[in-house]
Amino acid sequence: MPPKSFLSTSNLSGEITRDSPNTLAPCCFMDSRLSHRINQERREGEITAGQARALHAQDRFIRKEERFKARQNGGHITRSEQRSLNQQENAVSREIGR
Repeated sequence: MPPKSFLSTSNLSGEITRDSPNTLAPCCFMDSRLSHRINQERREGEITAGQARALHAQDRFIRKEERFKARQNGGHITRSEQRSLNQQENAVSREIGR
């Protein structure tokens, strides 16, 4: 199996494919920390089940958008796209535990 830097997603389902060694992996596809935080807040009773579902849906949308943008640009996203996605993720993060 090649090093992780040679992996990228190729479609909206998140399927992993191999890239050539000369390409970098797309931005690492927003880790699951946000999802874990949502689940933790739900377990602690800080947010309702409906709020958790809505936050998970927003998080999934951001991930799908990231994969879509990466697919449009050969498996990579631009700095401005990354900045936009980070801002969206930060907005969801601020909603957790309000």
